[in-house]
Amino acid sequence: MSRPILVLFCLPFLSGATGTGDDVKPDFIKSARDAQVAGEYQRAKTLFSEALTAAQGIDNADERRAAIAVDLAESLLELGEYARCEKLCVESIASLEKQFGEKHVEIAHAERVLTSLYLRLGMSFVADQHCKRGLKICESIHGPRHPDVAEFHALMHHIWNLRSEDGDSGGGQKSLRIFEAALGKSNPRIIVALEALAGDCYDRWTPEHAARAVSIAETNHGKRHPLYGKCLSTLATALRHTRDFEKSELISKQAIEVLSASLGRKHPQLSAAYRNLASVERERGHSDQSEVHLLDSIRLRFSTLGDAELCHFLNHFIDSDQYNSHDDDVPDMYLTEMTRRGGAVIQEFLTRRIEAIRHRSLQATEQLENDLDFEIFNRMEWYPRNLEFVTTLCRIEKKPGPLQISIEGGREQKYEFPEMPILDVTISNVDAEKRQIGFQESGDYRSGRQARWRIEARDAAGKVRSPKQLHGLVQGGGISQSVSLKPSEGWQTSLTMTRFVDTLESGEYQIHVLYHNDLTIVDDEFVAGLITCRSEPIKLTVKRRAIQIVKEQQQEIKDLVEKLDDGQRCKIIDGKYGEWAHEFIDPKSEYGCLLTLDWSAVPTLIEELKRESQTRERRAHLLALLFSITGENDPRSQGFFQESKVLGPYAVLERGWSITSKRAGEDEPGAWSAGFTNEPSKHEGKIEAKAQAELVERWQSFKRHLEIQN
Repeated sequence: MSRPILVLFCLPFLSGATGTGDDVKPDFIKSARDAQVAGEYQRAKTLFSEALTAAQGIDNADERRAAIAVDLAESLLELGEYARCEKLCVESIASLEKQFGEKHVEIAHAERVLTSLYLRLGMSFVADQHCKRGLKICESIHGPRHPDVAEFHALMHHIWNLRSEDGDSGGGQKSLRIFEAALGKSNPRIIVALEALAGDCYDRWTPEHAARAVSIAETNHGKRHPLYGKCLSTLATALRHTRDFEKSELISKQAIEVLSASLGRKHPQLSAAYRNLASVERERGHSDQSEVHLLDSIRLRFSTLGDAELCHFLNHFIDSDQYNSHDDDVPDMYLTEMTRRGGAVIQEFLTRRIEAIRHRSLQATEQLENDLDFEIFNRMEWYPRNLEFVTTLCRIEKKPGPLQISIEGGREQKYEFPEMPILDVTISNVDAEKRQIGFQESGDYRSGRQARWRIEARDAAGKVRSPKQLHGLVQGGGISQSVSLKPSEGWQTSLTMTRFVDTLESGEYQIHVLYHNDLTIVDDEFVAGLITCRSEPIKLTVKRRAIQIVKEQQQEIKDLVEKLDDGQRCKIIDGKYGEWAHEFIDPKSEYGCLLTLDWSAVPTLIEELKRESQTRERRAHLLALLFSITGENDPRSQGFFQESKVLGPYAVLERGWSITSKRAGEDEPGAWSAGFTNEPSKHEGKIEAKAQAELVERWQSFKRHLEIQN
């Protein structure tokens, strides 16, 4: 935040300061500000610290000391010295409020610094409170079109990027308009607006905005300035989200080089670049290297915090409304770093937190026995939040985790492609200290799978298969109940592996089952930085699928294909064809006969796909039939609001599902949920030759998974 008027106001008073025994010359503060603009944050810190010490000897100089303290805090923010930065801002705000009331330009400045601080530490809710207050003060002093106001609008957009229900989705554009009208299109202060506009909470990232920020940073500061490195990192993140992994990797490495040279190799600003590299390696199938980069990213994010400071900020996060939202991975990042560090300070913090949760839950239980109060009932739900703390403490103490996942059915299982098992799992309280452990029963099932669970499949080369992305509009959530599992108590459910993992090719795999009590980890790109419960592995062997082909049957299939009506809407069965779908597809029709033949029809249908005389409408029917039989190579559009490019108009009938779970040892389900077979849904689309040809080629490759016997 630029404050030239305030600088001129402060200088006459500081020029006669004697707090250090030396006079502070009129250009002293200007030198400090120039150092900050140049990216020389350590030098700016030294100069501002000296000025702050000098100002202590001036009578009635609270306002000027507060102004210098906030400037110093801004330098500390860029250096990653977050704890002292927070302390200076909070003290300055309190001092200024006492002397001048709530509307003072330096209070707005301090609130902006705090907003940036909490955003860097993942506390979007806390940042939101400070940003709204700073914006209100700044607008009341400068009016709505001042560049300082524009900075707050950009920060509000950053908050919205993290959490769509807070912040301001239009803040970035609003900020950019104000900046450009006041400062022109090349001023470096515009960068904060461009970085806000580079992405949003719905993953609609625009590298063009990030690239413009890089250009402005280079023009104004050169290629060695930390701001240039930060803009490179944002551009790399935008490219990663648009799946341009090659460029993202290149620019991430450039960002690391610039930031390491200007700020040091352990600076928090490097965190985002390593997060990008983690995604790049994951895309290449290098699971282990990807995990290393991800953990490096988490370590760097908190690298400038001491153990006590790390505990302080996690405590601040826990006491905010953000922690109670049950859908944020930020506390897991803190706890992952605590697990890495260990030590007496962190162990004592975790022990106190676990005991505080227990005490609060017992207190609420006693109150609830006397007064059925909804607010008290809500406080009881704190008990389930002890799992991550107990797990972290156990890991630091080298003890087994408090919850253990076991899988029934033996340590080795064999299936024929593309089949996969239904895993019957039990999660039990095995805590060595006999503590009650919070657990969330049921919930997060509306997509047809329990989304707080995850099945991880690692092949013989060590590559971890990506989690399965469900088709269409996926609605999560569901009714759940927060309870506590007493020692030796458990919860049982069944996990249909085909709902969690994309089809496994023939080969051998190590299978782990993971669980998180709060987060829906089934779709997460990474789980390495999360506090999860993990089962021991089982070995899964997948064999090629054996199909017997009879010559007469092969001709029958070709005859049925010839009778398919090119003008008919394609029909898809999402589920095994049977009596439940006969009303949608008559078993005596060409479609019905081919579906009844099941896998026996697959080799011939694949051969018919590549016949040159085949019409594209007939190929669409074949693609629909092949998916309906095998469940593989879904020809539907991947976006819910997008049209299929390979089928043209089509209709879908989806089979229902059911999920049950229960307390271990009980006969009756403790929770049950279901999705029922509904009326067929109709979709439109136009066939694009290129898209259809690509899918046809995938089916030709599919034959390597089949063992055809004539």
